[in-house]
Amino acid sequence: MRIVRKHKTSVLLCTIICCLFSITYPLENNKQKIIIVGASSGIGRALAKHYATCDCEKSGCEIGLVGRRTRFLKSLQNEIPTKTYIKTIDIADTKTATTKFEELIEEMGGIDICIITAGAYATFNPDDEWSSTKRLISVDVIGFANIVSIAMDHFETQESGHLVGITSIDALRGIAEAPGYSAAKAYESLYLEGWRNRMQQKKLPIYVTEVMPGWVDVEHTTFSDLPGTFWVTSTQEAAQQIYNAIKTGKKRVYVTKRWELVSWFLKLAPDWLFHMLMQNKNKCNNIA
Repeated sequence: MRIVRKHKTSVLLCTIICCLFSITYPLENNKQKIIIVGASSGIGRALAKHYATCDCEKSGCEIGLVGRRTRFLKSLQNEIPTKTYIKTIDIADTKTATTKFEELIEEMGGIDICIITAGAYATFNPDDEWSSTKRLISVDVIGFANIVSIAMDHFETQESGHLVGITSIDALRGIAEAPGYSAAKAYESLYLEGWRNRMQQKKLPIYVTEVMPGWVDVEHTTFSDLPGTFWVTSTQEAAQQIYNAIKTGKKRVYVTKRWELVSWFLKLAPDWLFHMLMQNKNKCNNIA
């Protein structure tokens, strides 16, 4: 009897293991279709290259490249060894962006992952603050929300998908030098959280990941050369960490990971302490 029971137990364990492998193995090797919004430069461009190297050579995934500058998209297309689609879109122009983005999804035959890295950059010129703030709102608030809405509608229809949005560590507090930038990033952060909560309530296998970078060296600004900056990373390292976070389905990831320590301080620090440290930082920058 004991031998029979052991035999039955072994068969049961083998069956469970086989079932687990039959579920997980196809997902790892599934031919995924990915759209990267903001692929012409920065983190978006690095992510496209990373996916093409790590995933697409193995599984033959397809990547939709979206950006405002066609020539940069075409040069990227020539650099990566995978099937790609190009769509020139300025997400601030929501009417045209909606039409073109939906066209791209249809051309690709649906998508599994949508990564939004596009965003307006903060400017620290007080004489041009309102015009830069208007651009931030049109891109990081209205344009961002529009693309998210289209992608999530598509994912809900097919009942699967993964949305990834790049926000910023500046979303956690109002930054004196660029209040419009921190406010826009805070909007993005809460908008992503709202969609994540909605999918959880609907019990749909649709994942939402927020990426909160610190300082990342990009084409327009080399933060590692500026005074007062620290823990600056490259777009390649940022892409690697974001890629890993998407693979594991994380809700939120800080780039680099140690910026999570800063996030704890920003969330918990009282106003008087935050203001004091920011004023001291500005004094050090002026001296430098």
